[in-house]
Amino acid sequence: FRSSGQEIADIDFSLDESVQITGTITLSEDFSEYTDPWDNLIDHLWININAHNPHGPEHTWASAQIQDIGDFDTTVDYVLNVYPNVTYEVRAEADGFASTVAEVEVASTTVVHNIQMQKASRVYGTVTLPSGTASQPMEIHVIGKTSDEEYAWGWGVIETGQSVGNFEIRSILPGTYQIDVKVDGYKRHSFTDQEVSAGVDLNLGNFILETGAQISGTVTIEGDTTGKRING
Repeated sequence: FRSSGQEIADIDFSLDESVQITGTITLSEDFSEYTDPWDNLIDHLWININAHNPHGPEHTWASAQIQDIGDFDTTVDYVLNVYPNVTYEVRAEADGFASTVAEVEVASTTVVHNIQMQKASRVYGTVTLPSGTASQPMEIHVIGKTSDEEYAWGWGVIETGQSVGNFEIRSILPGTYQIDVKVDGYKRHSFTDQEVSAGVDLNLGNFILETGAQISGTVTIEGDTTGKRING
């Protein structure tokens, strides 16, 4: 806190010289624009890169972008400014591609570390209301589970005024899944024995939601309820 007219003492900063981890990120296949579950056109791919010292406080990050602009390139360069004489874990993440982690030892000069990113699998589909349209946005919850209890989560939405909604699980690991799709107020829909292969998208198609069962009845309270609040 500083009151009006109060002088602030000079603050000196000391900046340490940094070195660089730099290289090229190569995707296993072209990125193509797509429409997400909210009907937004995604025509670019952000790749997040970070370097972390697992034994100390050093942590830095950068990002790179690839865009679907017709004449497409699957490579992009990146640069991380880091402290010298530290061994870092360098991680790269991008939507729809498998994350990569590598140990990179940095001395006192620039280190070249190239990154290969493989396409991850994606599960997607659509749901349709049995009648009418959504009066407000309705979330679609998606869970994939293997017999070894490996889980993958996804989501989607039926927008206001619409009767159809898109859902997806992005970056799901290979395996055999039961995939449950649920919208509040409707029965859960299950897809059993769904085989997810590495780098291959799985389309579950469209299905019509079924109205969920409702439980109703009468609650009878015996005794004096004077002065007591009853919620129901």
